[in-house]
Amino acid sequence: MKHIMQKMDLYETLYLLNRGFEIVVMNCKRLEQQGLFQNEYLKTLRIKAEELRAGANHELTSTLRAREQEEWAHYERLTRKMQNQFANHDMRGLRSANKSAARKKGR
Repeated sequence: MKHIMQKMDLYETLYLLNRGFEIVVMNCKRLEQQGLFQNEYLKTLRIKAEELRAGANHELTSTLRAREQEEWAHYERLTRKMQNQFANHDMRGLRSANKSAARKKGR
């Protein structure tokens, strides 16, 4: 459960980081529309914020992708192990049923 909460917190934090960048971009646009400030300066701020957001997302999601891929492989191995255990259990049950049926025929 702790791992799931950490994962949720991680993705929520990434969302909040992106939301923060979006707030900066939106407020720069609003200031541009008011016409009081130099639009070129505000446009430069917007572009820098977008560049930072894109760079941060690229780096952070690359790390997350590698981590998720490792986790996926881990759970895939566990799934195969469980499927093999169920298959073995079913085979034992089938052999046992066949033995019981053979004994009944022999009576």
